[in-house]
Amino acid sequence: MIYEFRTYQISTGSLNNVLDKFREKINERNKISKIGAFWYTEIGPLNEIIHVWPYNDMDHRNRSRDQAINEKVINHFKNEKFDIKSFASFNLLSDLDIG
Repeated sequence: MIYEFRTYQISTGSLNNVLDKFREKINERNKISKIGAFWYTEIGPLNEIIHVWPYNDMDHRNRSRDQAINEKVINHFKNEKFDIKSFASFNLLSDLDIG
């Protein structure tokens, strides 16, 4: 399992418009692969939207992104970045008594 964290820098004052566009397309996008998380900033680095997309592997991610682009169910932003993360399948802290 991998997770793609996509961060978008949006223009000041455009949040409501961006959220409206997101609402228009999210159901169709979720048919391709379901979003794992969505949030936007109100403190810290302002005017950012973050999506998290879980995928089985990079091939699943690439196929899903290609399909979403071809079906025009994703929005593009001027300033976007993404990180792919894979987490360990075990928890070393689970046996610790941290009270």
